[in-house]
Formats: sequence, structure tokens, C-alpha cells
Amino acid sequence: MKCVKIRHIASILLLFALLVGCEQSEQMRTRMQFVAECNRADTVFTERWMPTVDSLVNYFKRHGTDNERMMAYYLQGRVLHDMGEAPQALDAYQRAAEQADTTRDDCDLRTLYSVYGQMANLFHAQYLPDNEMKALQTAEIIALKNSDTLEAIRSYELRVRPFFLKAEKDSMLFIMQEARKKYLQIGYRKEAAQAIYPTISIFLDREQIQEAGHYLNLYEKESDNFDENGDLISGGHYYYSKGRHLLAIGQVDSAHLYFQKALKRDHKEAGYRGLLSVYVKKNIPDSIAKYAQLYAAANDSSYLHVNQEKVHQITAMYDYSHHQRIAEEKTAEARKANRDKIIIIAITALLLAGAMFFFIRLKNRAKREYSRLIKELERKQDLLANAVDRQRLLNYDHEKLMKEKELEQQELLQRIHASQQTISTVLDDKNRLLQEFNELQTEQDFLIQQHEEYILQKNAEIKDLEANLLKLETELQKFSSVDMEATFKKTDIFKLFDERKNPQYINKPPKDKDWQQLTALFRTHFVRYYSFIAISHRLPVNQFRYCILFRLGFDGNDIGILMNKDRDQRYNLRKFIYEELFGKPVQVKLLEEKLKEHF
Repeated sequence: MKCVKIRHIASILLLFALLVGCEQSEQMRTRMQFVAECNRADTVFTERWMPTVDSLVNYFKRHGTDNERMMAYYLQGRVLHDMGEAPQALDAYQRAAEQADTTRDDCDLRTLYSVYGQMANLFHAQYLPDNEMKALQTAEIIALKNSDTLEAIRSYELRVRPFFLKAEKDSMLFIMQEARKKYLQIGYRKEAAQAIYPTISIFLDREQIQEAGHYLNLYEKESDNFDENGDLISGGHYYYSKGRHLLAIGQVDSAHLYFQKALKRDHKEAGYRGLLSVYVKKNIPDSIAKYAQLYAAANDSSYLHVNQEKVHQITAMYDYSHHQRIAEEKTAEARKANRDKIIIIAITALLLAGAMFFFIRLKNRAKREYSRLIKELERKQDLLANAVDRQRLLNYDHEKLMKEKELEQQELLQRIHASQQTISTVLDDKNRLLQEFNELQTEQDFLIQQHEEYILQKNAEIKDLEANLLKLETELQKFSSVDMEATFKKTDIFKLFDERKNPQYINKPPKDKDWQQLTALFRTHFVRYYSFIAISHRLPVNQFRYCILFRLGFDGNDIGILMNKDRDQRYNLRKFIYEELFGKPVQVKLLEEKLKEHF
């Protein structure tokens, strides 16, 4: 009885432990999903995120799947990356990549691609061109395995960066021209024009003016980086390249204008260098321009030389750190194996001792049982002798009983014959009742069919009424929505945002309290649209604000000023909105039409 109670308590404790473990597992997966969503929303991580991602790594390292461990290490690397801890971030990315099993069908290839993409960025920032090239090549292979041709081409295009660090301009030209061909093959003309842009500087350095002019024209026509006035939407290095080309073909005054534009876009080194070239061209003054230009060229050469030395130093340092970590892990594994051996030996010794103790107890118990069985055998022999005597008496009584049974059987046969006659009569009555039942069943089926036809007719009438009612409700909502929108645009908060869309407020976007006031008022005027983006899908803050501004009629440039986002950031934001609201495949150009369906 005591053993049963112990087993019952143990079962309860085991069940409780399983429930606690399941609850903790769900909490950790929810926490990791939240951090991943913040990462996709371009959140800048700070030191306060470290305890969270460290707890994710510690938990999923012991309990998670390969994909969960990879995601945990990747998020840890992202936080370290934003904190400026490059070596630790690279180590976290390397650990994330080690968790992936690309032979499995359920391997999270998208996260693995992001891991190698982030590693490539860090290698580039740390002047590690060979490591960066390996990371980009691996990212391209993973993208192709995931059937993501666009991301594969982008990884291939980024190979130009390590060749730039190594000053291999011929390889840079080859990569950029091949990337342009690949983009054009899948119909991405804008990306093709943007990919070829760095070749312009190389052709200008080599005084291949015609080729430089050709790619400048392509970039201006197909890159979509210019507004309706022909000015760059963001950046300013193009003005320096354009000025150099104009200077090379003799249009000195036009070149001077473009170098001034580069200065206005805060590209001071390029702008001053361009203006220096203009003054040299105009011969004002000769000696100052000449020696200033020689100094600039010498400075560039010295910088490149220093960079090459730094590349070799950092490469050696990273390889040493990486191999040192692997060696430490191997040492830790050896120590763990030794501990496991000692534990196994101790457990084996305990088991042998327990087996010996159990064997001795079993032997003593067997001796006692043998003695008991001998006594029991003697007792049963006595009982057998008594049973033989009783059997003789029973045989006599049995013969007497058999005669009485024969008489009872004869009487029973007579009763059975009478019962058979009664059963025959009952069967006749049963057949008659079955015939009557079948007739009633046929009549019931006919009535049920008539009832079903009546119900179908009534359902059709109800559907017609519902359709008419829905049409009336839609017309009423449309009228109310237009009226609400007109009322909303007369409010002070809308007028504030409408004023801040002007370019002079580009560095003074609305404050958080302005956004809160706009959101509160928007929720009461556009209930259906607000429910779609905030309740049905719970968009992150930046995506949610973008959808509100679009519903209020602001165009892309207005939204860029109000949210302080450049063109590329707005494009990525629209892509994330499409994924959250409408799933894949992503067709960013259809986002506006899809959103209008929920106005």
C-alpha cells in the first residue's frame, strides 16, 4: 500500500514538472518571436537587450531545435552588432551557422541567409575581405537553395566590396557587369542600373570617358534615384562622379556646379577634391592646385597601403580567436567526456553492489520458501487422503442425481415443444407489423422531402434579403466614411501633420505625443481600417504609422519626411507591411491597391 502511494506521488510530481516545462518553453518561444519581430522592424538594440537574448541562448541551447538555437544565436549577434561588439557578434553568428542542418527539409534557410549576410557586413567593416567573400558566397548558395533568386543576385553583387578592399578593380568591373546581367534576366532594371554605378569611378580613373558617360546615362534613366527635377533623392556621391565626367569632356562650369552640389550633400572630401580639379583646369593658381592635388593623391595611396596592412593583421587576429574558441570547446567536450566516464563507472559499481545485495536477499528468501513448501506438501497429502474418501461418497450421490435429471429433461422437452408453437404465432404477428411499419416509413420519407424543399426555398429568400441588406449597409458605410474623412481633415492634429510634410521640416518630424494624438483620433474616425491594421494583424509601430499616413492621403515623399525615412527604408517598410497583411509572395507595387480595399 505504501509503494502504491509513493508511485502516485511520483506520477503527480512528474506531471507537474512536465506542465511547468511546457509553460516555460512556450514563454521562451514567445519572447524569441518578439525579439525577432523587433529585429525585422529595424530596431536599434542597446545593452538592455543583452539579458533577454542571453536567456534565449541558454534555454534553447539545451531544449530547442536546430532552427531555434540558430535563431537565438543570430539574435544575440544582432544585439552585439548594434552595441559595436564586433568580435563577440561574429562569434555569435558563427555559432548560429553551426546549428543549421541544411540536409533537413525544415531547415530555416531564410534565417541562415541573414546570418551569413550579417557576417559579411561585419567582415567588411573589420577589413576582412577574404572572410567577407566566403560569407557572401555561402549566402548566395543558401538563397539559391531557398529558391530566392533576387537575394542570391544581391549576394553576388556584394562581392564587389571585398574586391574594393583588395583594390582589385578588374574583378570589381566583372562582378558589377555580371550582376547587371543577372538583374536584367529577371526583369529588375532599377537594381541593374544601381549595381553598375561603381564602375563609373573606375572608368573615370582609367580615363575611359565614353564608357563612364554610357553608364552615367543608364544610372540617370533607370535607377529611380532621382526626383522629377533631376536631383538625387538621397546621397550625393553621384554629383562628384557627374562632375568628374563633365570636367573630362571640357564642361568646366557645369562640373563646378555638380561639385558644389556634392558639398551641399555633405560629401566634403569629394566636393573639395572636385573643386581642386576645376581650379587646376582653370590654372588658378598653378602651384597651389598642383601640390594640393599631389598631396591628395599621396594621401589616397598611403591610406590604401595602411588598409592592406590592417586587413592582414585583423584577418590573423580573427582566425586566431576563431580557432582558439574551437580548441576551448574541444577541451570542454573532453572534460565532459571524462566526467561522464567517471559517473558511468560509479553508477556501474553502485549497480553491481545493489545486485549483489539483492542476490543474497533472494537466496535467503528462497531457502525460507523451500521450507514452507515442504510443510505445505505434507499438509496437502493429508488433505488428498481425506478427499478420496469424500469422492467415494460423492459418486454414490451422483448416480442418484443423474436419474433425477433424466426425469427433469423429459419434462423440459415437453415444455420446449409447447414454446415453439407459441413462437411461430408471434413471428406471424411480427411480419404483419413490419409490413405496416414499411408503409408508414414510405409516407414519412415523402413528408420529409416536402419539408426539405420548403426549407431550401425559404433559405434562398433569406439569402436574397441578406444580400440586399449588405448592399444597403455598404452604401451607408461609404457615405459615413467620406463624411468622417472630411471631418478628420479639419482637425488641428491633421493640420499639424499636413504642415510638417514640407521639406523645411525634414529634420523636425512629429513627436511621439503628436503620433499618439493622431492615432487616438484616427481610431474613432476610421474604425474598419484601424481594426484591420491594428487588431486583426497588430502591425509594429513604424508599419502601423505608414498605413495611417497612406490612408490620410499622404504620398511617398510626404511619408518619408514625416517618418524621417529615405527611399530604401520606405521600400523595405512597404515590403514588411505586405508580408504582415497579405503574406507571400511579396508584390510591393500592389500594396496601395490592397490597402484601399480595406478603406
